[in-house]
Amino acid sequence: MDKASVLVETIKSVRELQKSVKELKKRCQGRDVYAFPSEANQLNLCYSDDNMGLLKAALSCEDKPGLMSDLTRAVKSVKGRVVKAEMVTVGGRTKCVLWVQGLKGNEGMVVLKRALNLIIIRSVLSAKSKKFRFYQ
Repeated sequence: MDKASVLVETIKSVRELQKSVKELKKRCQGRDVYAFPSEANQLNLCYSDDNMGLLKAALSCEDKPGLMSDLTRAVKSVKGRVVKAEMVTVGGRTKCVLWVQGLKGNEGMVVLKRALNLIIIRSVLSAKSKKFRFYQ
């Protein structure tokens, strides 16, 4: 196959995958947890509804090696403990939902938010440096 044919086939495949993702997202609407990472970097924190004092942190970012370790270290650095984690990686993007124990009030939420935002920023920088090395 020549380069043009490969490019055409790749574009078709990407469009089909995007269509599949949209359809799956429609099926998941209305549920508490969305199964796929968003295309934008996001971080949402809230207290879980189960009255156990758990803080729920959901984040979407670029995937990178060691991401889960980085997240665990960030939580430990603010004196929290991950009691449950869910992680989905699709197309180089990752969505993590962490339930964190041991943080008190809004102050705990603010410090965790800062620590997790640093992870997101590092994942963006890591992705950019990979692209830069690829083009060199």
